[in-house]
Amino acid sequence: MQGHLHPRPHLHHPLQQQLTALLSAALPPTGGNGGGDDSTTSEGSKGDDSSRLAALDSLHCNIIYPPNSLLLVHSISFLSQGLSQLLSDKSFAVRRAAAITYGSLSAIAESSGHQNHAISNGLSDRFIAWALPLLREIGSGSGSAELALDSLHEFLKIGDSGSNGRHIPSILKACQELLEDERTSLRLLHPLLSVLILISLKFGHCFQPHFVDIVDLLLGWAFVPDLSETDRLTITDTFLQFRTYWLSNVHFSLGLLSKFLGDMEVLIHDGKLGRLLALFACLSTVLQVIASGLLENQPLEQIAMPIQNMAPRILSCIMMFGSKFGWSKSMEDAWRCLVLLAEILCDNFSEFYHIAIDIFFQSLRGVPTYRLHGVLQANLQLLSLQKQGLFSSFVRALLQFQSPLSQLRLHPNHLVVAGTTTTYIYCLQHSSDNVVSEAISSLVGELDILKDMFGKIHKSRVALDGSMIDIGDVNLNSELGSMGLCCKQELLSLIRFDLTMLLSSVSVGPLGTLPNQGSVGSLSDQAFIDSARYRRAHRLTSFILEKFNPCEFPISCCVELQAHVIRTMHKLSEIEILSSLTISRTSFAKGSSDLKDENTGSSESGHGDSSLLCEYLRKYDAFLVRILHASSAVAVKLEALNWISTFSCVSVKIRGTNLMRSAYEQYGDAAVRTDLLFCILDAAYDREPKVRSYVATVLELLMRAGLIYSGNFYCISKVALDKLGDLDRSVKVAFGRVLSIFLPLTMFAYGLRQDGGNCFNLESLSIGNKYHLDWKHVLAFKQLPWKFHSQQLVSVLSYISHRWKMPLSTWVQRLVFSCCSGKISSHLEEDECANSNSMWQNSSSEIDMIGRLCSVNILASVWLSIHEAARQCVALRLRTNFGGAAQTFAALERMLLDIPNTLLLDTEQSESTLGSSSAHLLPMRLLLDFVEALKKEVYNAL
Repeated sequence: MQGHLHPRPHLHHPLQQQLTALLSAALPPTGGNGGGDDSTTSEGSKGDDSSRLAALDSLHCNIIYPPNSLLLVHSISFLSQGLSQLLSDKSFAVRRAAAITYGSLSAIAESSGHQNHAISNGLSDRFIAWALPLLREIGSGSGSAELALDSLHEFLKIGDSGSNGRHIPSILKACQELLEDERTSLRLLHPLLSVLILISLKFGHCFQPHFVDIVDLLLGWAFVPDLSETDRLTITDTFLQFRTYWLSNVHFSLGLLSKFLGDMEVLIHDGKLGRLLALFACLSTVLQVIASGLLENQPLEQIAMPIQNMAPRILSCIMMFGSKFGWSKSMEDAWRCLVLLAEILCDNFSEFYHIAIDIFFQSLRGVPTYRLHGVLQANLQLLSLQKQGLFSSFVRALLQFQSPLSQLRLHPNHLVVAGTTTTYIYCLQHSSDNVVSEAISSLVGELDILKDMFGKIHKSRVALDGSMIDIGDVNLNSELGSMGLCCKQELLSLIRFDLTMLLSSVSVGPLGTLPNQGSVGSLSDQAFIDSARYRRAHRLTSFILEKFNPCEFPISCCVELQAHVIRTMHKLSEIEILSSLTISRTSFAKGSSDLKDENTGSSESGHGDSSLLCEYLRKYDAFLVRILHASSAVAVKLEALNWISTFSCVSVKIRGTNLMRSAYEQYGDAAVRTDLLFCILDAAYDREPKVRSYVATVLELLMRAGLIYSGNFYCISKVALDKLGDLDRSVKVAFGRVLSIFLPLTMFAYGLRQDGGNCFNLESLSIGNKYHLDWKHVLAFKQLPWKFHSQQLVSVLSYISHRWKMPLSTWVQRLVFSCCSGKISSHLEEDECANSNSMWQNSSSEIDMIGRLCSVNILASVWLSIHEAARQCVALRLRTNFGGAAQTFAALERMLLDIPNTLLLDTEQSESTLGSSSAHLLPMRLLLDFVEALKKEVYNAL
């Protein structure tokens, strides 16, 4: 059936046998050209085609397999005969597979032509003679031109560049004619471009003379009015593949750019949008090729200067196009052109960036959300490509309040907000100090505006019958609307954003690590960075202290904002001290490098560190005292304590830890002032357990850092001992550690002093928190501006008489709170006003202090109750629930006489029970205290 394949030489080799079998399987079953009109043939054509295509695919793989090339030469003749027969098959898929296989076989034969010159050259010539005429059969509708292009692509891809070179001119000529032919369809364009790209990559010496003509022809295709975006993108991608030829024809490339610009300037006024879009695409493609050439060390003068001269025209065309037709249609090409211009011009692009800013702002208006992120990223590229050439005035235009960029900070899409934030961070972390300074000035000025607006919001609310209502300030609402703000929460969001961004301006580089004093080189490198960081941090902390103080109106009206500002100040101050220490150590290291005595240099460095710590404490001491005030919110106190603990850790890094030395020698003059220390001790009696526990941690860190004056050890030990009775177990444990540190050091420190430790004077304090240190005397000797009700007096007397088993916390603290929150009687107010020497100058403040003390100290609560009950008994002339004065004295006498019996019984029970508690004896002790207080009150009443 396959007799037309004879003769078959060398069939003894397995490869020849395999190739013959595959070719036989690919041929039609009936032979010939696959013709025939039997119904059986039409029904099984699909199944036959799939098997034949599989056979052709396997045959193609065997032909292009490199190890088979030597043996394949002997099979070229009969393979070419069979493939020639398949090229006329009625199945287009079979013809296409046969054409591709035919092209690969011809390429292999041409590459190995030195072994059988007649056969190989004849086959490649026959292949070219078959393929090129088919390119002219465009209008036949048989798909012959497409088959020819596919086979030519395979022939060029498989073949050797040296052996196939003689056919390239004829192939290029045929391709050019195909591009010029008006009958050529878009379906042929894609395989035709693939052939041209392959020729340009493998046969550059042949393609170079035809480059300009081919580009002209392709531009004609690109400017077809009804061309789809996909087809136009295919053409521009082809231009990118010709990158080498664009760069070797620089004058042609630049001339083409100038021509594009001229056409665009005319077409913008004519309103031909389709051709304008095509020009934009081609312009950006040529710019992209030129920009890539700069990366390959092309002559900068030949490219950059002409592009710089054309830059104003390019930007003007982009601006006019967007203004006239809208940015949605040309945004991608416009921003691609801008980025490519910046890549080519680099620092010089800053001369034109003001136009780019206008384009950027216009692009942000009315753009869908999914495109906003791309625009922000493109603008960030423009900023980064300018490097040191970026002008600070452009940063001011970008970041100014109410600019389109600043309004995106409140955008609901997280990607848009992230892109906006990245732009802010880039400006605030720029390598140019002028740019960073301008960015900081913009945000600082904005914070001033936002603070004023925040104050107006609070001033626009008035008190009416104890409730807050909005007066509806029309001017305020219109002012907020003009700024793009809808509510107070958006205002707070902008303030938090600005504070976070300002913090990023000083956060570049490693923090928290101090170099060794002896490594001069490392210190010098770090000092250059830290000098700028210190200036910025100092500027920002001064601004916050002077104009954005969280303790003043209106920041103090919002606890969340107040805590955020303090947190920012904390981090800025940390950077400030670390940077200043690096700078100081650099100067000392350089100064002491020439000294022979290393100890002298070390002592001078230590003195310099001490001076910096003292300066730091002087700057922030009063501020920390204000934010640690008893009236501050819990979040504010926690931020303040965290600030102090961080500073203590920095001091420990500088000085090291030596507790015994800290007992009698603080670090130079660096020590926390007494006011700040007693604010910390005052926080130990806060109602929030987190605050009380954090105070213990802060005291430990201050001790390890040597920042506590030894004369204050006694007070700290006394507070720590007092806090062992705290209601919260974690607080007890924390202050137990504090006591274990301070109590031995207190004994050691006072033992070293000649005055026996009489070094502390409470009267020198400027803050009203001394009552924590001696609350028993305060509660016993100061007349409180309120009194017990009869039922409250009965509760106290019943506890000490019946010796209730219930815990004190269930009723004593409620009793104290009810008294503190009650109104002061009118006759007490008159007495207080009449007595100028009254100990309670500010009764509301003192009552608040008593309430805070009793909320965390049960002993203070019961002590207060006992003494107030004694005063109340005397005021009532000893008329109690026991009866009159005689009955009351008799009841007290019976209770006192019963004490020895109770103690004897308790002693017997204690001997039989190990580890028994004496808490049940508390009512007895309170009875004795009550009798003593009653004696004092009776004596004072006489």
